Amino acid sequence: MKKLKKTLSLFLTVCMLVGSISVTAFADEPQAENITSENNDTLKKVQTESDAQTENTTSADNDASGNMQTEPDAQAEGENEADVAPQSTTAVNGYDYSITMVDCGRKYYSVESLKSIIDSSSEAGMHYVMLAVGNDGLRFLLKDMSLEVNGKSYTSKQVSTGIHNGNVAYNSQTDQKELTESDMNTIMAYAYTKGVEIIPLINTPGHMDAIITCMKELGMTNVTYSTSTRTIDVTNSEAVAFTQALLQKYITYFASKGCTLFNMGADEYGNDVNGTPHFSDLQGNGGYKNYIEYLNDVAGKIEKAGMKPMAFNDGIYYNRKTSYGTIDSNIIICYWSAGWGNEWSGYNVASASFLSQQGFKLINTHGDYYWVLGKNKNKVTESKARQFNINSFSGDVTISNPAGAMFCIWSDDPTEKKDSDVASSVKNVISAFGSTLPETTARESHKNVKAGGTDPTPTPNPNPTPDVKNQENITLEIGGTDTRTQENVNNQNNTDTSNYDDTIAKVTVKGTDATVGEDKYTSESVTCSEIATNPSWTKTKYYYKKDGNYYPVYAKYSSEYWKTYYYYGYSVNDSSTDVSEVGRAGRYWTTWTLYRKTTTPGVNASTEIKFEGVTPGTTYYKVGDITYKIEVKPIAKTENKTIFFNQSQSLNVQVPDGCTVSYEITNGNNLITVDNNGNVTADSKEGSATVIATVKKASGTVYGTYTYNYTITREDLTNVTPLKLEYWITNAVVEEVEGTLSEPRKNTNGTDYSVYYSNILASTPNIASADGVDVTSIAPETTAHKGRTIYYWRARALDTKKANNSSSKTEQQTNDNGDDETFSGKGFTKIRYYNGEWEIFTENKSWISVSGTDELVAYYREYIKVTDEVKSYAADWGNKGDGSQGGWLDSNDYCTLSMQVVYEDGTTNPSSTSASDLKTKTMVYGYWPNGRGIGTVMLDGSDNYEIYKVSAETGESKVSIASVGDGNYAATATEFKWDANEQDVWEGEGSDSVAIHNNGKYPNKDGAYANLCWDENKEAILLRIYVRAKVTDDSLTVHYVDQTTQQAFYNYNIAVKQGTVFDANFKKQGNVLINNTVQNKQGITQTVQSDLKNMTEIGAQYRYGGYDFTNAVRSKDGKEVWLYYTFNNTHKFVADFGLPLTINADNLGLADTSWEKATVGKAHYGTIKQDTKNHILTYTANQAFQGIDSFTLTLVGRDKEGKEVTIPHTIYIYPATTVYYEENLFTTGDGSKWETIGNATGEKQTTSKIGDQAQYGYDKAYSSAALNSNNSAITSVTQGDNVSFTFKGTGFDLDAKCDKNSGYLLVKVTGANDENEKFMLVNTASLNGESDLTTYPEGDLYNVPVISCTDLTYGVHKVTVTHADSKPVTLDGYKVYNTLLSKSEGDAAYSEYKEDLEENPSFIEVRDLNFGTIDLKNYDSKYASDIYKQVYNTITDAQNCNAVISNKNENISVTKDLIDNGPKNEVYLHPGMSLTLNLETSRVVQLGLRGLQTGVDCTINGTAQQVSTTDMFYKIKDQGTTGTVTISNPETSRSILAVTKLKVCDDPNALGIVSEDTVLDMLHNTGFTDPVPTADATANLNLVDYTGKTIASTSLTANGEQGTDATFTADQIKSAVTSALPEGYAVVDASKIADQTVKYGESADVNVQIGKVATLKVTYKKLFGKTVGTATLTGVQTSAGSKYSFSASEIKKAVPSGYWTIKLWGTKVKYGTTGTLTVNVF
Repeated sequence: MKKLKKTLSLFLTVCMLVGSISVTAFADEPQAENITSENNDTLKKVQTESDAQTENTTSADNDASGNMQTEPDAQAEGENEADVAPQSTTAVNGYDYSITMVDCGRKYYSVESLKSIIDSSSEAGMHYVMLAVGNDGLRFLLKDMSLEVNGKSYTSKQVSTGIHNGNVAYNSQTDQKELTESDMNTIMAYAYTKGVEIIPLINTPGHMDAIITCMKELGMTNVTYSTSTRTIDVTNSEAVAFTQALLQKYITYFASKGCTLFNMGADEYGNDVNGTPHFSDLQGNGGYKNYIEYLNDVAGKIEKAGMKPMAFNDGIYYNRKTSYGTIDSNIIICYWSAGWGNEWSGYNVASASFLSQQGFKLINTHGDYYWVLGKNKNKVTESKARQFNINSFSGDVTISNPAGAMFCIWSDDPTEKKDSDVASSVKNVISAFGSTLPETTARESHKNVKAGGTDPTPTPNPNPTPDVKNQENITLEIGGTDTRTQENVNNQNNTDTSNYDDTIAKVTVKGTDATVGEDKYTSESVTCSEIATNPSWTKTKYYYKKDGNYYPVYAKYSSEYWKTYYYYGYSVNDSSTDVSEVGRAGRYWTTWTLYRKTTTPGVNASTEIKFEGVTPGTTYYKVGDITYKIEVKPIAKTENKTIFFNQSQSLNVQVPDGCTVSYEITNGNNLITVDNNGNVTADSKEGSATVIATVKKASGTVYGTYTYNYTITREDLTNVTPLKLEYWITNAVVEEVEGTLSEPRKNTNGTDYSVYYSNILASTPNIASADGVDVTSIAPETTAHKGRTIYYWRARALDTKKANNSSSKTEQQTNDNGDDETFSGKGFTKIRYYNGEWEIFTENKSWISVSGTDELVAYYREYIKVTDEVKSYAADWGNKGDGSQGGWLDSNDYCTLSMQVVYEDGTTNPSSTSASDLKTKTMVYGYWPNGRGIGTVMLDGSDNYEIYKVSAETGESKVSIASVGDGNYAATATEFKWDANEQDVWEGEGSDSVAIHNNGKYPNKDGAYANLCWDENKEAILLRIYVRAKVTDDSLTVHYVDQTTQQAFYNYNIAVKQGTVFDANFKKQGNVLINNTVQNKQGITQTVQSDLKNMTEIGAQYRYGGYDFTNAVRSKDGKEVWLYYTFNNTHKFVADFGLPLTINADNLGLADTSWEKATVGKAHYGTIKQDTKNHILTYTANQAFQGIDSFTLTLVGRDKEGKEVTIPHTIYIYPATTVYYEENLFTTGDGSKWETIGNATGEKQTTSKIGDQAQYGYDKAYSSAALNSNNSAITSVTQGDNVSFTFKGTGFDLDAKCDKNSGYLLVKVTGANDENEKFMLVNTASLNGESDLTTYPEGDLYNVPVISCTDLTYGVHKVTVTHADSKPVTLDGYKVYNTLLSKSEGDAAYSEYKEDLEENPSFIEVRDLNFGTIDLKNYDSKYASDIYKQVYNTITDAQNCNAVISNKNENISVTKDLIDNGPKNEVYLHPGMSLTLNLETSRVVQLGLRGLQTGVDCTINGTAQQVSTTDMFYKIKDQGTTGTVTISNPETSRSILAVTKLKVCDDPNALGIVSEDTVLDMLHNTGFTDPVPTADATANLNLVDYTGKTIASTSLTANGEQGTDATFTADQIKSAVTSALPEGYAVVDASKIADQTVKYGESADVNVQIGKVATLKVTYKKLFGKTVGTATLTGVQTSAGSKYSFSASEIKKAVPSGYWTIKLWGTKVKYGTTGTLTVNVF
């Protein structure tokens, strides 16, 4: 009690003082600070829970929130900003960098906006501007974005597109752009003029949203850390390699532009996972080493490029841990945040002083001075910016020697302002910030800019004329080259490019160093007679080695008598007069070893300089002491051309990127014309003309001039080589075309054949014109081949040198077996001789030239009649499958092609795909051993039909093939088995001509082509031809109409014979059409369909939408019918629990689920999981509703033209009048240690749509709950643990699991503006009262509403629940009342609730009713009618009460203690107790019930109702009824029944005062009865024969309560019938006698069939007369026959066991008699 008193005292003190005491008085810290974070802002302590109501909280991520402190008030009212003393701006040792940072990665900033910020920075003395082009987004793309990573190549377009898509995904609302390389060059050049240097910032390995999107689009998987979408996994080598390769591109670019600093970011690793960075996790799993390696690698790349690396501080030696590796101390640290250690646990970054001690230079980037785009985000004011101190770092650390300071503009919400507005908004703030900074050398360089506001210094000339003494001029055209050589010097590394512009000329310098000559001596074996060829010493080409030196060899010979001697020697002085002899030989083959000398000459040093013109201009390049003035002039070319009358030519002038071209006729305007595309056209006059094309750059500089001198003349067409047109039917030549020529050829087998062709002359009328002539004017429409008529089909231009997989191996058409080129090459319809060359007009509607390798072919086809509605042709022919005579067929090797026509309404011709129906629509072909393609089948429409689709299906065929003489055969299709694999092979708008093709030889088997080839012997192909009837005077029309708009959304026609109309009784009956068939022109019965899912050509937006068929109308003349529909793509569901809600296609009214794709949008208060296979959406709330939730389901299908159509469905989730949320929707306070107990069941709530009139507040998912709701809860054993939830409504219940030892909860309710509304301290222990009524069982009590607060003002409220003592507490969930207030018409959801009979609900706490009580256990009388008045008079306060609690439990008595000391928010009914209410409303009434410890089988007005341990509303009265309702907890119950709230909608005065009639009803409902009359029930049993005649009768009688049922069992009836049977009779079939029910007070006839009995007594004897057994067989009469026939099997069946008999015959016995029979057995 002392503890309780102390707690209560604290509570009361809080309540009294909270409105008047400063909020800091309760804080743990010396001074209260606002806490800003995207995470939970609940404080840990009970005391501080009550403090925060007067503090504003802000939210920002760490880019924008610094060290998580907010700024103090910007300026007191009336304070003059000029009074704020500025800090000293004198120079500070070590201070080098004054920086403005712009977050242009999250948000696109234009060049002009960035120039404006550069201006503001320059004027403020800020000499660096950091462009964070890579931060979440990446909004700067280089010209060349191609990458080579780990052997994989990614094109520039792939990378650029991927990053752009990532930027759009990051922010699709406003930012669709990126800066270009040209933009960045402009920005840097402009910054240079303002004394400002650009620092690039590309943040990795975090803040990489756009780059990661790109990675995924390029096929990389598992590249991210955990579930992050913006941070790569630094342990993933693929992700690291790609990122660093991309960074290298930017590092190289910015280094080439003279940048000296590059910021790599490196902060907030994985900050989008659970709302907090994850450096601690990296240290825990070892990944921090990889992070350090990554940092050092990137820093190394930056340093290697000659720049200094920079990074943000939070990842650097996180938590002061240095054991994971050494971080490059050359990295300059931008220190922005000291972490959250002072306020929150878990983000422990190294302090600024610690990093300074590690040798890092620090730039003060204090987060309290951020300017952040975003609602409720910190935007530092001008006055606060003036308070900046370069030495005061985040975390209250002073650094005496900072390297610089940085002012940051963050774009957390890129949509809040335009970039131009940002630039103007920050101007004065930048100025104020800059006024606090020291002077630097860089700042001194632009003092004039700051003072005067403009830059008086003229813009530097990037390419000035140098002051030179030794200059050489180089003159080039663009693209031209020249070379200069500097002799005797290597100046490759002695160049000066300070005045060089590589955009004007490209200069390559290659130097060669001087080298000294070298002699090399190689030994050789030399025959003496070869070198000694003179009698005197003669010098040779060899050398002699002596003492390491080499001397020239001399040789001679001498003849002495008959012998010759050979001598050699050497001369030191290289003289024949000074030779030292070395050797002599007397044999001419003697060999000497001498040396041959090889000399490598020395090379003089030189420098080769190559010049190449790039663009017009002058630039300078100095090599050694020579300056080359390079002047690049525009291109100047002249070309002479000839053009014929009326012909055109194109001038293919090369126009570089960024240039334009213009054309001018300087001579001969009357002879030629030229358009803007350089197309020159001649008139029909001879003469000469000149066209000049001028190419200019964007600046207006001339890039090149091209002069074309034309001669215009007439062409002699008789000299033109004729064009050849060949005639073929597939691979067979057509030889019967009149006037053709022939040409002999050989096929690949060496067989000779001739090709027939026409020579087309250029002089042919009209052929030498712009329009040319049709091919059909040359190739006849019909001709003959082998006695058969064939029809012109198409013309193809075949490239005879182009390889393919046909029989001829090229496109050339040959008569090789199976060589089908009908779909090779290019189709054409016209021919012309134009512009000096033969051209064909292709099927793509363009003229192209005929090349020397083209073979022009006119193809023909044969008509095969297998369809009625369209004409069908084939390039190959076979036999018809109906038994008609045809050519030769192999009965073992064949395949079939069948055709079926499909009308728009789904009717088919023939009506089935059986052989009997299809055989007249079938062709039979020979099968080829390695498979065969369908070849070419052509389908032509008719006057009545056009074709819009063709599909193919394969199967198996059986064909009977028989010879009919003369080499002819008949084929009859007898069976088809289809594979149900139909695929579309052609689809179009509607065509009169369609060709279906697959090569006969080597067919394509990919995709749908697999259904256009015969892979196996006896395979079948079925072509379905989808046709649309054309409009004629006789045709009928069906209209499908949207009833709302009265617009037809689909129409189709039916081709019929003249005079045919729709049935006069065509109409809608129920939901279907009747009398809806009509016979078409082909005699086919077509059916008008009302079910849209059967109408596949109707647009997807109708088939996939929810629809109702509402009406059908026939026109007076019977030629038109209209079918009307309503459509609704808006769907409203209701949620009364926080459990997942499943929505399937049926719930949305979607009968057709054949859509191609379904996408789901985001919801506000929940998440949606999509099961695409089963078409199920699962909506799961992730917070309490604060309104109606909604999301979109977008279905993608095809309209009737085959175009993609999207059908949006809007799905609304309405929170019910009460919504119960499980414990998972509490928000746990920081540091709190709530533990989940139990395993959630995974149940889903029942799906209910608005209008279903589902009962709100009840769900079968909880109907069997026997523990905590959903079998789970959260528990705490630590004082100070807290949870919270935010809701919108008028109140809530807080449900807990309670026992004898559970603890206290402190509950605080605050409003939308954090104002305190309520404080409540509740003891959750189930403490006993003063009687048995308030003595509660040991153990757990489930789902107890420990707080019921339902009197709040409608709006948003936050509830914070804190564990207030050391005893354990367990929370189960919470219930919210009236999320959508719906009191009257016009209120949100009023009309929807009204559809469900749930509008304007009143929730009445049962405990607050005026109770009367009565003990019924002492009333001995059985009948209610005898005691009800006495009971009424005994009820306490009967005249004023509207509820009665009665008791029949012998162990307890109902007293005032039940209310006074019972639970505060409910009433407990012990076993044997009842609650009675007098309900005077006609509305539905519901009552909140639950079992306290287990489920309860209670009764409502005597009807059983199972109640679970979860508090739910149960219907106790239906709509339209009134009267008494009694809820009883039976005496046999195992648990107390808890009664919580009464719910009545739109009738707050539902309860009436208890009356005597109420009490009478109560007694009846609690088991008391009234006397009832009794009567007899009689079953009259009639025994009838086969004619129905009564042979005998009897009866059964029973007595009981009048009007109720008496049951006479089958056994009772059998017994009575057996007793009444006449002699010689028996029951025909006793098994048919069944139980009979007769009401007391009534009688009923029961007929039982009987019949006379025929008896046969059988004696079984052995062969010699010994009897081994007997049997008596009977038969009962069931017909008019006088005898019963005993069958042989009956007699044989009765043979004694172990014996058998030979063949028997049956015997007959007269009914009413007995016969005998002896049977011999063996």
